[in-house]
Amino acid sequence: MIGLIFIYGVIIIMVTGVGIFYISKLQTKLYESISENSDDRANLLSEIIDNIKVIKINSYLESFTDRIGQIRKTEYRNAVYESLIEAPETFVSSVGYSTLVLGIFSV
Repeated sequence: MIGLIFIYGVIIIMVTGVGIFYISKLQTKLYESISENSDDRANLLSEIIDNIKVIKINSYLESFTDRIGQIRKTEYRNAVYESLIEAPETFVSSVGYSTLVLGIFSV
């Protein structure tokens, strides 16, 4: 016969697993966006380095500075979102598993 604590533990593991699954999906999308923004910034900086003489001669410096600033703002925003997503994941996993352990060993 399966005990009540076992069923309680299985429910906690299932809820925790579902929560972590959805949070991980969000993280995957965010990491893709972060890597895309990093690639854009790297390509822009490479373009600037390759064409530094043309940029200085034709006074395009402000244009490129603005573009770099926009990309950096996007990267910063994604970093904030990343930390906001990681916090609930850590909470769900730590509370879920600690509750499971307490439920098992309370008998």
